[in-house]
Amino acid sequence: MKKLKVLIFLFLSINLLAQEKQNVENQLFALQTGILGVWVNYEKKIAENTTIKSEFGYYTSIFGGDNHDKTGFIMKPSLTIEPRFYYNIKNRIEKNRNTKGNSANYLSILASYRMNEFVISNHDINIYNSFSIMPSWGIHRTFGKNFHYELGTAFGYTYYFREKYNLENISNFSILLNLRIGLHFLNK
Repeated sequence: MKKLKVLIFLFLSINLLAQEKQNVENQLFALQTGILGVWVNYEKKIAENTTIKSEFGYYTSIFGGDNHDKTGFIMKPSLTIEPRFYYNIKNRIEKNRNTKGNSANYLSILASYRMNEFVISNHDINIYNSFSIMPSWGIHRTFGKNFHYELGTAFGYTYYFREKYNLENISNFSILLNLRIGLHFLNK
């Protein structure tokens, strides 16, 4: 009889713990770096499996070739807002996989404004403000105590504001490949 009570207690405890953790973290603050930049971001839970991520960072670009008489690099600041839906977090819990720090796959809409103020470059070239909106897919995984990596892709529309240089504004199709590693802090 004691064994049955212990088994029932363990089953109920595991079931309650799983129900408590079937959604994303309430708040997440992170510092990230990748091949193409550095970022600071804050992610806030807005629904059971959905967050809103805000971000400030510097994207790095390398230019050269036939369109430029020089080869160089540019780091330009960006502001991003991104609602994320973590679509497989419940499956990861059911399979007893790590979900700490929102370790799951996600779908999102990425809206980013890149500006020409505070640009870092090794050459003096014209940089245009731009706005991008892109659906994206990604993987976010936590390892160790506070480290994580992200791998993702996005595609969509980018609009370049060039009237400041007496040029016509243009837009184009854009693709973003994302590989980042970072340090995060949970705030319950």
